[in-house]
Amino acid sequence: RILTPVIIKVNPTTLTKAEPWYRIPKRRVHFSFRVGADIDPQAFATQGPAPQASRKLNDYLHSYFIKELAEDERSEHR
Repeated sequence: RILTPVIIKVNPTTLTKAEPWYRIPKRRVHFSFRVGADIDPQAFATQGPAPQASRKLNDYLHSYFIKELAEDERSEHR
């Protein structure tokens, strides 16, 4: 199986933990989706036993999304 990372942006923010689900934004919500390059988990499977490979894949995905979210933050403040 292949993993495909997807970045979802919502403007204005809605449906967060901090607000009730019935609190609707005053303007229309806009969703945008950015699809990243496919990731083959088998590339991580060769890096050791399954638990270790799983942690490496998880670390990779964590850093991938942190980097993508940081880039979005920088582009919004320009």
